[in-house]
Amino acid sequence: MNLILKTFIFLLFTQTLIAQDFKQNIIRIVGNCTETFQYTDLSVKIKITGVQPDQYRQIRYKCIEQIKAELVEKLKQSNFNTNDIRSDFDYKNYRGNYDKTITEHITLRLKNLAEAEKIYKLSVDGVSVEKLILILIKSHKRQKIKWYQCAVEDAKRKAEALAKQNNKKIGRIISLEDRSGGCCRKAPESYDSKSSIDLKYSINVIFELLD
Repeated sequence: MNLILKTFIFLLFTQTLIAQDFKQNIIRIVGNCTETFQYTDLSVKIKITGVQPDQYRQIRYKCIEQIKAELVEKLKQSNFNTNDIRSDFDYKNYRGNYDKTITEHITLRLKNLAEAEKIYKLSVDGVSVEKLILILIKSHKRQKIKWYQCAVEDAKRKAEALAKQNNKKIGRIISLEDRSGGCCRKAPESYDSKSSIDLKYSINVIFELLD
């Protein structure tokens, strides 16, 4: 019920904004352009945290070195190349006799997304996958111009349709605002079974409305 109510409020709010814009003889539209990219490189970032003892739960202390050794052994058993592992550490001072290095982050290069799936299924105490890093084919200037033009054309089509419903026409572009937030430079921190990913480029466009 809450979802239906929220959807109704959102649609009502959107219609109110459009009505206000029409009174001001402008129309605001978001234009989108979706581009498909191929992965060129793939790596995974893994966090290793020392397991602290818990007498009540009968958990023994395990230092980062022990956990990392166990992880590396499991990776080798799954035919991963562990020679390219890169590490960095977070330090925190503890009062006690246990390891002062509480967290180690390691980065491991992968061959494909099938290996990424294996990593996500690994079960080692003190080990968690932080993110999957997807390196995409670098975009050059012409490609960015193409996304820009594609998004503006999408906004124009939407604006013309809305204007026609209100017996108006669109005029010049008053302003443009990039909403992509660097979408086409960095891939989402997730994975699927494909060798490519679709990224959306978005732009805010304000058109003049003509009678």
